[in-house]
Amino acid sequence: MIDGLRVTSMARTVIDLARQSDLMLAIVVADAALKRKAEGSVATGGDGFGDLGEEVSRIPLRHGEARGRHVLEFADERSGSAGESISRVTMRRLGVPKPVLQQEFSEGNDTWFVDFWWPGLRIVGEFDGDAKYLNPEMRSGRSAAEVVLAEKKREDAIRRQVSGFVRWGWAEARSPRLLGARLAGAGLPISSW
Repeated sequence: MIDGLRVTSMARTVIDLARQSDLMLAIVVADAALKRKAEGSVATGGDGFGDLGEEVSRIPLRHGEARGRHVLEFADERSGSAGESISRVTMRRLGVPKPVLQQEFSEGNDTWFVDFWWPGLRIVGEFDGDAKYLNPEMRSGRSAAEVVLAEKKREDAIRRQVSGFVRWGWAEARSPRLLGARLAGAGLPISSW
């Protein structure tokens, strides 16, 4: 019960969305739920989060168990944002090799994590929404110009360590044609358009 309303557990809500919603929405929700559970910001067991695999096994096959399992197999707690989750779904549709998520790079005393890393090709991919530059809450007291300059320095340091670096935003993340062009331009193999 929440505020007098009877609700399903978070695990059940994630599984219901996984088996009934658009794949992109289902992955965004599953990734976010797994991340919150991994960070400890969601209670586990009992009336809290519970086990997603256990929850999906309670659903009869004819009611979406297979689709729920597919979403759970693809979901990843390391996905850093909804844009990254949507990008992963689009990449899968394009047949892009599976990237490593949140790979660490460092130079001197500085350490950064990149959204996507293809180690065999030495290519970094970054999803960028406008919010990290424009939303004051995400700028940690810095001006938009300071955020842009810091991001440029970060990218320059990472570029010195890799063979390719590609960025995209919301429009590309949702579009196989646009994201495919960006990724292919950076040297990633695309098996379907």
